[in-house]
Amino acid sequence: MQKPEKILLVEDEAVIAISTAEMLQNNGYDVIVAHSSEEALKKVEENSHIDLVLMDIDLGNGDNGIETAEKIMATTNIPVSFLSNHIDKSVVAQAESITSFGYISKNSSESVLLASMKMALSLSDAIKEKKQKEKLYEAMFEKNRATKLLIDPETRQIIEANPAACDFYGYSRKELQSMLISDINILEEEEVQVELQRALKEKRKYFVFRHRLASGEIRDVEVHSGPIEYEGKQLLFSIIHDITERVRAENALKTALQEKDLLMREIQHRVKNSLAIITGVIGLQASRTKEIHQHQTLLNIRDRIFSLKNLYDLLSRSDDFRSIRIDIYLNEISISLMQSYTMHLRNIELKTDLA
Repeated sequence: MQKPEKILLVEDEAVIAISTAEMLQNNGYDVIVAHSSEEALKKVEENSHIDLVLMDIDLGNGDNGIETAEKIMATTNIPVSFLSNHIDKSVVAQAESITSFGYISKNSSESVLLASMKMALSLSDAIKEKKQKEKLYEAMFEKNRATKLLIDPETRQIIEANPAACDFYGYSRKELQSMLISDINILEEEEVQVELQRALKEKRKYFVFRHRLASGEIRDVEVHSGPIEYEGKQLLFSIIHDITERVRAENALKTALQEKDLLMREIQHRVKNSLAIITGVIGLQASRTKEIHQHQTLLNIRDRIFSLKNLYDLLSRSDDFRSIRIDIYLNEISISLMQSYTMHLRNIELKTDLA
């Protein structure tokens, strides 16, 4: 259940204070009463959740309600409405100069007083909400360390830039607000316009661009961008991250991997070539050897090296250099051996069951 709104009624006339307080309580308000400036300031200090002060201007004994209202509004966010019979223009003008929450005549009807109070409370809520939004905006945009820009996608104009953006780009806020995003983005203006429209229509929210700083240095940036409504216009809110060092590291890694891949291919070629030469030399020696035992021994050595060559070839073609499927290996070895020993035979068929 929502708590009733708390009203501080500052009125030196006891009868008026009692009758006004009762009327307000009958209409659902929580009312506390102060009869002097000193008492009013004390009540404000003791009650941190006062929603509205109804302040009489003439509090008697030289107390001035306008001065009291100034003191209250200087130290708190509590709205003050004046409830008085003063009709002097200078007094009314002085009262209006310190508060925008209304000046109500004591001779007003109950309905007028209640309506004026509701207006004052609504205005106070609106001001509080605006201040909360301003604080949130300050926390999210002004004080945030991320580089942020507001951009008009139609004109490419930079509407707003936070301090982090000024530090990153090396321009003052005024300078950035006089620039187009195409003055920073090194893409062609037409390309920039196309990308802005894509971001506005939310067809794309993430971009990688190259931006030029005030110093002339080019930095790689990733941009997260999306549409927001600001002062009745559709703008793009962009958060920019400098990824120059990451891009350099990625390019260096890519180059290193390409060099490593090239080296590995060269090594593989040389190893396979060397194994082929060895098997060829052993096979040649075997063909020249007349002694049967030596001939068979050389062929066995050749076949083992040939098996190693096949194994190495399979490993080099595999995504995993540490292992291969044994059924694939055995199948290839069998085919190779068949081709080696049955060059002149046509009636031998190889059948495998390796699952």
